[in-house]
Amino acid sequence: MAYQLFTLPKQTNLSSFKLEAGAKAFFYQSTTSTPQDTFTTSALSVAHTNPVVADAAGVLPAIYLDPALQYKLTLTTSADVLIYTIDPINDQILSQSIIGAFLYPSSPAEISAAVTPVNYAYPPGYLYRYGTNTTPGTTNMHDAIVNWLASCPDGGTVYLPDEVVSFSGAAITHSRSITIQGTGGREDSDNSWDNGKGSALHYKGLTGDGLLFTTPNAGNSRVKLRLYGFMIRGARVSPGSAASGRCIVIDGRQLSGTAIHLDMDNFYVAEAKDEGIYITGAVYGGGGRSIGGTDCGKNGLRIAGAGGDPIGEMRFDLVRLFANGADGTGFEKAGLWAAPGGTNLFFGNLSCSENAGEGAVLQAGSFVGRSWQFESNGGTSQLYLGSAGGGSGVTGCIVDGFSSSPGASYTGDIINVTSDAANVRIRQAFFGDSLSGGGSDITVAGAGFVLEGLSVSGHTFTTDLTAADALVKGLPRTFTPALMFGGVSTGITYGTQVGRYTVDNGVMDFNITLVLTSKGAAAGTA
Repeated sequence: MAYQLFTLPKQTNLSSFKLEAGAKAFFYQSTTSTPQDTFTTSALSVAHTNPVVADAAGVLPAIYLDPALQYKLTLTTSADVLIYTIDPINDQILSQSIIGAFLYPSSPAEISAAVTPVNYAYPPGYLYRYGTNTTPGTTNMHDAIVNWLASCPDGGTVYLPDEVVSFSGAAITHSRSITIQGTGGREDSDNSWDNGKGSALHYKGLTGDGLLFTTPNAGNSRVKLRLYGFMIRGARVSPGSAASGRCIVIDGRQLSGTAIHLDMDNFYVAEAKDEGIYITGAVYGGGGRSIGGTDCGKNGLRIAGAGGDPIGEMRFDLVRLFANGADGTGFEKAGLWAAPGGTNLFFGNLSCSENAGEGAVLQAGSFVGRSWQFESNGGTSQLYLGSAGGGSGVTGCIVDGFSSSPGASYTGDIINVTSDAANVRIRQAFFGDSLSGGGSDITVAGAGFVLEGLSVSGHTFTTDLTAADALVKGLPRTFTPALMFGGVSTGITYGTQVGRYTVDNGVMDFNITLVLTSKGAAAGTA
């Protein structure tokens, strides 16, 4: 530990070079009359009495000063007659904090936000400039986070430490362009939110959402929100708080003309009481890469156009939604619930597994995807396409690469395309596991459905195709042929009346088998 050893600044007794017996040394904060402790050892743990009194030989004991402080000395006789006062008697040793105050003085944004830094050793934008995380994961850093975000200039970057930062209290909101940068590493894809490394925000004890990002309440405003290299954890599972709310909300619904451009990378959520990531209103462009949600009470990822504001032009890649929805109802139990509106959303490398409801529910918009994987979700279908009787429904969905292994005890549908979902095309699809019955691999009521490149393992592929134009390329389908003479079929009866056809790569192969038990009374050309 740093310390300074006090020595008398002036010699006061020319004959003996000693103080008189009982002389008193008073120590104060520099420029004040407020007493300030000195210490008996270099550990600075045991304070002297103030004043410090000279012994019978006129000798003061060893006096250690805190080098981070400046002291004023008042020296008197034993009868309190002033000998002299010197202020200050020491120079502060240059510490990290002192140097930081010179290198990183209060920024214009901090001054504008009326934020006073707590530790100048950190430059503007670093969370620990605004609060001390005494016990990571326990210390409530709510006010520090509020000041941290408030003091960031519009479009600036703030930095999270390589630790768990907890907060409780009122929900925290922000409505200006910002980049939040963590150190990465901590994530949920191994079903363990805390692997000991990386940046994490842990909110608990809240009655609302963890973080809420909105647009300013002004027309034609645009906010750019970037979330990189960290995770947000709620309190649903551990420590078991019953607090409601979502991990993070990105809400573009303020006034006409406002919007949020969202970009996420290496960003995860876990254990929200409600949805993990909730995106609504006018949010466009960007998207997310390497994102995930685990153990959230409702959807891991919820995307909902609202107030006439669709969500679109967004691309999500490497998305894992695992074990969500246990506290939800209906489609809230799905890993992904997306109803963006009228514009495209892209999902690449989408994995939905062990969610309480459907793996994914897609509604009210158009979707493009690549490499979708569904495993052991608990809903009535692994992938649900349609608006459930309301909204505009799915206007189109194209997926290259689809795989599903729902588990041998699963009784629902793998893919359910309702009557208000149209133009769905799935290429290179694998359907695994031996299903227990009660559902079909595909149930299709919507127009324009095409499935091609089919591969099946462990069971007989089953369909429920009520849409007349539904087409599964390479899969035999049956129809009922009929024979007529002269355009009529009076009295014709059949022993066998079967037609089969397959379509693949634009070519139809068909076979008709008819065995008559009576040719009837009809006559003319067959």
